[in-house]
Amino acid sequence: MVEFIGMLKIKVIQGTNLAIRDIKSSDPYVVLNLGSQTVQTTVVRSNLNPVWNEEHMLSVPEHYGQLKL
Repeated sequence: MVEFIGMLKIKVIQGTNLAIRDIKSSDPYVVLNLGSQTVQTTVVRSNLNPVWNEEHMLSVPEHYGQLKL
């Protein structure tokens, strides 16, 4: 069983000048990983300067590693 020592609130605000990954644009999103937890922002269609303004909460396990984006 995993013991949690707290909560981490993460606010994903925006991306700027992202790389083109489709023909003319991109459909960006952000994936956050902490331990075995994974959350994802919404997908912003055809945008190289997406604005999310989303908050996500992750439980912090007792033996945590890096937060990966």
